[in-house]
Amino acid sequence: MAAILTGAEGHAHLLTRHSALSYPLLRQAPMHPVQIKRVSGIDRLGNLSARSVTISLVPFRLGSFFAAADSFSPSDIPQALTESLASELRGLVTSRQHLVVGLVPVTHVEALREFFGTNKAVNAGVAVGDYLLNELSEHFLPADLPMLSEGQLSDQIAGRYMGDPREPHVIVGMSPSAWLRTWTAGTDQQRKFVAMAFNGTDSSKISSANYRALRQIGTPVIPSSRAYRSLFSPKFWAYVIIFVYSTLRALPVTFVENFHGSVAFLWAMDVITAIPYTWGLVAFVTAHKYWVRFVGLAVTIITFVAPYAYFWSHGQDYSWWVNAVVVLMIAGAVCYEGFNYWRDHAVAAGLAGGSADPAQSVYAQAQWK
Repeated sequence: MAAILTGAEGHAHLLTRHSALSYPLLRQAPMHPVQIKRVSGIDRLGNLSARSVTISLVPFRLGSFFAAADSFSPSDIPQALTESLASELRGLVTSRQHLVVGLVPVTHVEALREFFGTNKAVNAGVAVGDYLLNELSEHFLPADLPMLSEGQLSDQIAGRYMGDPREPHVIVGMSPSAWLRTWTAGTDQQRKFVAMAFNGTDSSKISSANYRALRQIGTPVIPSSRAYRSLFSPKFWAYVIIFVYSTLRALPVTFVENFHGSVAFLWAMDVITAIPYTWGLVAFVTAHKYWVRFVGLAVTIITFVAPYAYFWSHGQDYSWWVNAVVVLMIAGAVCYEGFNYWRDHAVAAGLAGGSADPAQSVYAQAQWK
């Protein structure tokens, strides 16, 4: 197995550690950050971790087969390739991957697009009607990549997994969830393929949206309750962390004698404002339209300040240590969000082939926003 092509590794830079830049292929190739963000459906590039990205060798094998084929139906590909494709889809969906990418010759792209089809899934990957498979990089010669030019990958392995390294290649990718939901709403052969791929699969680690899509076509997966599947959902645990954090923030207020407001109301305000605060922050950082970014900034400031404003307006003569703790909490939140902001730009710069130093990411900022 060509681990240098598909494997992740430790990345020394603090800002981009455990990001998509952990993959040497994505660091060395001239990637398009804006395309990666759009195709994966992720809200921020910094949130696209290495464990939610898979580099696959199947697209190259599929493209090589279709180069000499007249039909692009799942029923027409060889049995061994069918099994590899089924195993790939099952693994991607059960591990909740956001993005699967592959390195293929440019001449294979159109055939692969025809095979996978256009997206029919809402809120998964690209817009409805767009091709599932998209180019995520510029066209380049694999021979120019350091992994080949410096001898990290042998010519024999390169020829087996990427074809002629002197032929123009491109990195392609798509959202596994969009792929699954599109094919469950696709042709009879596509639905049969999905049902075969997930026959007898444990559904506990499958997202609820993908689980519903599988059940709608009668896929014989091992059933599971929504509550049980939530235990494996990163989004569920994110809300749990927000809930616990908000509770822990409000709890010490009960020991502040000079606070005359309602602790329950303060806690509820903290919990309720957490969701619009997150939306506002993401909109401010990633939105394409200036008015959306302005609204996001306004929502972020209002929802961030509201609990603190209530605390200070319903008390007086707080001791210095109370004020110091509140100021430290505010500073900690600002530093945390600042780190996320710089991480987004550092990852974008690294993917675009520039420096991972955020101070040098002007080019990437213009490209991925």
